[in-house]
Amino acid sequence: MDDILITPRKTWGEWLSGFSPQVKAALIGAVVTIVLAVIPFFLYLAQNSRLKQDNASKTAKIQELELELTPFRTLAVEKYSKADAEAMKKLGEAMTVLQQNYSDALTTIASLQEQMRSARTEAETAKATAQKLEQRLADRVLTDAQLSAIADRLRAFSAQEYQITTFWNLKEPVAIANRIHKSLIAAGWLFKKPEPPTFLLEPMAGIRVWVHPAAEERTKQAANALVSVLSEQGMAAELRHNNAPQKPDNIINIQVGTKL
Repeated sequence: MDDILITPRKTWGEWLSGFSPQVKAALIGAVVTIVLAVIPFFLYLAQNSRLKQDNASKTAKIQELELELTPFRTLAVEKYSKADAEAMKKLGEAMTVLQQNYSDALTTIASLQEQMRSARTEAETAKATAQKLEQRLADRVLTDAQLSAIADRLRAFSAQEYQITTFWNLKEPVAIANRIHKSLIAAGWLFKKPEPPTFLLEPMAGIRVWVHPAAEERTKQAANALVSVLSEQGMAAELRHNNAPQKPDNIINIQVGTKL
């Protein structure tokens, strides 16, 4: 009866009770460490499996949606391509119109510039013509400085006799005749009252200086000098020869007509 054939299996508690407290603590720590290490692994496996399932489900859903959208996408692409081609065609037509409008605008601008240049030229021409007409219509003037210049040139022929006639009822030629008369007096010339008529009867323009062809040389030179200096001072003057049959004399006759 002392031999024991079957030894009863010890429980975990009985098994652990055989160890010292230090060994028990070490065993418990090891077990806890193993459990803590294994739990995250199993959690990772479970999470990874769930993610794979979700990913497969979403992939299948995406494929299903793509199949459903394929006809609509095809139709949209076709319509977009047609719309894009139509838009490009309209854009090209619009650009052609704009280019033509731009070309027409340049032509119009060039035409307007030419018209402006022509108008400016015409205005300048009209202005110059108006100035010439104004100068032509304006009264002749002999300033005091001009009278001094005339007197200085003719003083070499002092004592030269002269007569001067003009239109008695025309203000402008009368004024010029008086100014010429004043300059000749200043030069020492001698005024000789003309025989009747003492004024001009026939229409005449400009200044005529008459001298007899048989007059003395000094008188001819004086007449030439008078015509020259009057012309220099802006007076239209010309030398004329008196071929009348009367007896030659050395009197210079000056006729002051209207302005040319």
